[in-house]
Amino acid sequence: MRKVRHPIVLGILLGGLALLCAVILVLRAPLSVSHTTEVFIPKGSSIHAAVDSIDARCALPTPRIVLLLARITATVTSRRVQSGWYAFGENDTQWDVLRSIFSSHKRTTIRITIPEGFRLSEIASRLHATLGCDSLRFMQAADAEDLPSPSSMEGFLKPDTYEFFWKDQESDIVERMADEFEQQWTTSCEPLLAASGMSKLEVITLASIVQAEAAVADEMPRIAGVYLNRLRIGMPLAADPSVQYGLGDRSRVLLTDLNKDTPYNTYLHRGLPPGPINNPGLAALLATLKPERHRYLFFVARGDGSGRHNFSATAAQHADRVRQYRKERRKAARR
Repeated sequence: MRKVRHPIVLGILLGGLALLCAVILVLRAPLSVSHTTEVFIPKGSSIHAAVDSIDARCALPTPRIVLLLARITATVTSRRVQSGWYAFGENDTQWDVLRSIFSSHKRTTIRITIPEGFRLSEIASRLHATLGCDSLRFMQAADAEDLPSPSSMEGFLKPDTYEFFWKDQESDIVERMADEFEQQWTTSCEPLLAASGMSKLEVITLASIVQAEAAVADEMPRIAGVYLNRLRIGMPLAADPSVQYGLGDRSRVLLTDLNKDTPYNTYLHRGLPPGPINNPGLAALLATLKPERHRYLFFVARGDGSGRHNFSATAAQHADRVRQYRKERRKAARR
């Protein structure tokens, strides 16, 4: 009996080795593509659906074996299919396909910066230009139900530099940016909220106006103080950026625009607008939560190219500052 066991064991080992070699050969088989081919795997796809999607675009040499190996891999590793857009080229093999299904291998990552003060519409445009995302689907994802702001996620997405996958799903991007904002709020802003006397929405709304008005960060606390002083005495905020937002435009506000009645016209309606007008950065949020205490009620740009403002406590002082600003503008126009 002992003499018989060795040939059996040897046969099993040789058979296993042969099977392993066969699997390696199968996985090393190149895809039938002559150029980079994009494949989309929808969220929630089964292994079978994922392999079928890739096979339909890349003509796998042995799709049934790839499917079998993928199922074995999922069982052994408990991994799930990774959704999204994949790019396969002429040098890729079935091994690349197997890796991609579970690890996002062959998905292109792109670094993108969302500046502080960008509106949702501007974020959508940048995502479309940089990542190939659908602007309309992004706006729809940001306008879904049960949102913190009256009508959208405006104000609740964190401006930052991100790495996203090429053609990442728009709802995933909204969720990621919203999660980043909430983490920032919880860590840096929530502890200051009670002392501010405002709600979270009110803070973010005012911070978005401060973000739009301030060209230099160190003026943000002073600008926030001006608006809080106006709110305290029932004076209209009279913020041009909120008027622009209500009109859906960023062009210079004209006198005729001040009479156009939108919920965001803070010349016509006292108090804060219904919600944020952009997505403010941390500096604007902290400036609103910890404003500079002063008696200023007005401010106007210096007009000297510095981006800074002159602040006044009275209407008469402000009128003088405005005349000075117009004088500087005329000087600049003659240069």
